[in-house]
Amino acid sequence: MAKKKAAAKKASAKPRRDRGVTPTEPPPQKASRAAAAESPQTAASAAARPKASAAGNGVGRSTRPKTPKVAAVPASTPQPERRDPPAAKKPRVMSPESYARHKERTAANQSESSRAGRDIGELPDVFNPERRELCRFNLELFLVTFFPELFCLELSPDHRDLIAAIQHNILHGGLEAYALPRGSGKTTISECAVIWAMCYGQRRFIALIGSSADGAKESLLSIKTQFETNELLLQDFPEICYPIVCMEGITNRCRGQLHHGERTRMMWKEDRIILPTIEGSVASGAVVMARGITGRIRGMKHTLVDGSSIRPDFVMIDDPQTEESAASPKENAKRIKVLKKAIVGLAGPGKKIAGIMPCTVIEPDDMADVILDRTKHPEWNGRRVPGLKSFPTRLDLWEKYGELRDECFRNGDKSAAAATKFYADNRAEMDAGGHAYWEARFNADELSALQNLMNWWLTDPEGFAAEVQQQPIALNADDTDLLSVEEITLKQHTQLRDIVPLAADRITSMIDVGEKLLWYCVTAWSPHFSGYVLRYGTWPEQGVLKFNKRKPKKSLVEFYTKGKRKPSVDTATRMGLDDLTDHLLGMKFQSESGIPLGIRRLLVDAGDRDTLVKRFVRERADERIYASFGRTPKIGGKKLHEGKKEKDSDRIGDHWRVKTDTEAKIRVVTFDTNVWKSRAHQRLATGIEERGSVSLYQLDAWKHELFAEHLRAETRRRLEVNGEECNVWEETASKDNDYFDTFVGCHVGASIEGCSIWSKPKPSANGKPRKKRRGPIKSRPL
Repeated sequence: MAKKKAAAKKASAKPRRDRGVTPTEPPPQKASRAAAAESPQTAASAAARPKASAAGNGVGRSTRPKTPKVAAVPASTPQPERRDPPAAKKPRVMSPESYARHKERTAANQSESSRAGRDIGELPDVFNPERRELCRFNLELFLVTFFPELFCLELSPDHRDLIAAIQHNILHGGLEAYALPRGSGKTTISECAVIWAMCYGQRRFIALIGSSADGAKESLLSIKTQFETNELLLQDFPEICYPIVCMEGITNRCRGQLHHGERTRMMWKEDRIILPTIEGSVASGAVVMARGITGRIRGMKHTLVDGSSIRPDFVMIDDPQTEESAASPKENAKRIKVLKKAIVGLAGPGKKIAGIMPCTVIEPDDMADVILDRTKHPEWNGRRVPGLKSFPTRLDLWEKYGELRDECFRNGDKSAAAATKFYADNRAEMDAGGHAYWEARFNADELSALQNLMNWWLTDPEGFAAEVQQQPIALNADDTDLLSVEEITLKQHTQLRDIVPLAADRITSMIDVGEKLLWYCVTAWSPHFSGYVLRYGTWPEQGVLKFNKRKPKKSLVEFYTKGKRKPSVDTATRMGLDDLTDHLLGMKFQSESGIPLGIRRLLVDAGDRDTLVKRFVRERADERIYASFGRTPKIGGKKLHEGKKEKDSDRIGDHWRVKTDTEAKIRVVTFDTNVWKSRAHQRLATGIEERGSVSLYQLDAWKHELFAEHLRAETRRRLEVNGEECNVWEETASKDNDYFDTFVGCHVGASIEGCSIWSKPKPSANGKPRKKRRGPIKSRPL
């Protein structure tokens, strides 16, 4: 029993062999004398180490479980004293002098760091000095060398002559205006010539002038893009391009950019650039400004670093006109005046300016056409380069080719392969006599430059004449029967305003409803269709002889505004129609015979404001008033006076038709505008003593000028359809034609009133003479 207790006690004394588990309280160990001499901590660490097992194989460390060494701290070990945290240090107080010195040191460090980041450092060396030097006085070599993608085709002889002329002007001064076919690169040549002049210091201040400010900015953008992206320019002109490339497209970096500690003073704006100022560079501080021809041009100048100022010494005027301005004599005269006075004098006194003007002739006698005429402006050395120097002799073969080409397009063959094959088979005959100005220019599906140009001519002859030949077809070239503005103002009858000549016995009028004004014309007529304009004007009256309908002196809305009550446009128009109609129908025009005459037929144009005008005519309920509509029937189609009446109350006359509008319950007249506009001009061109002549009342000729300009505001084209010749009248966007509409309406009213150029009434269908109508035509009840 005692032995069992001893064995159990001995077993309980052994440490547990569970891996990773340590006894909570190690067994007491006997300390040796050497261990006793050690410090309490060392002795405790030694006592904590387990002894080797006597029953083991002599390597007790490998047989015992690996337990972490835990140092048992005896109760007698002194514990560290607990200390309070150190008190917070008081902030260091700097004296004002110390703070100022600290601030200066910080600012200097930041400034130095900023300057180091803004300094572009050393410029790259010129990659090919020989190539750069060869192009110094050779513009053509510069173009083909530094812009190979733009000038990838071989230049024509006309290109070379033009480039040589531009080079001479840049080097020695002078003016050059030139018109090349569309797509010939005239603008590209001009922009690259500007770059050449800047890179070699030939010109310091370039003015880019366009038809508008946006057009000039587009040219400037092309120049900026070349400086930023052209690798060849960067290689040979690093003093110009490297600072520009260093901006990385961030234009704000221009202000602070440095080179060896000095500012480059570069500017890179939308409408102006200044090249970097680099010591030793001939292009330092060169300036390019973009302006519109109608904008602020006078007084352009730039102040240099040394305080001196420079003015433009080179001007590039790129296509200075638009389609609208080209059709306006007033705009043409205005732009030519700006060109002669403001632009040519930009360089200032005593300096010869260099100028180039790539342009396109849009209309006969437009700005470009006048400047290119060496007899009118020899100082510009006008140069026209037609795309087709001479037409082929076998045009009959080209017409067959055109028919075959159209057939290919109708069948979906966009390349017109069959037509091209026809040309290839007959090329010798079809090319005979034809000469294209640029032999290298044609498309991939074409065989020659001549074929390219003839394709254009077959597709659009009028566009070909203007865009390729620089000789636009004058739409009125055959209008020998039309009077000019000056001739119209001089064609006057013997009576003053509002006096009816003895031959006239009826009066008609028309009102044209505009957005801001009402326009009217009153004309007296004889039975054989001779007309006498008695008066014309606007409502409200403008009080001036010349004005534009877009900016009148006083509009309808302004006229009828009372205090703060401003009427709408429709309300003001209706009020104006009522007042003007009362005014016109209430007038009594004195005849030479002493008989007062009133207006027998008043037409009101309802084309743009039909709802308002129809309501006005219905509410007025006056048999003398018709709503009128001008129509342009399809060419070659049914005429207005052809066909049967829709109702017995309808009337059909000479290219007009009066019928009842059942919805509006009014009588309306519809007439062919092309026919009656032609008739009106025929009446003007007829001799004043002949039947059918129309003339103006007695007045100083220049006071009739606005009325005459309206009468000549539209252009006429002659067409032949199914063997019948007809006229087509087209409005010009920049010209007012309201008086012309009223003048034509008076003619239609006269025809409705029975006026005829024949001396006797026309026979009726049954051969009996028609009864002559007397007095106004009464409308039948609705």
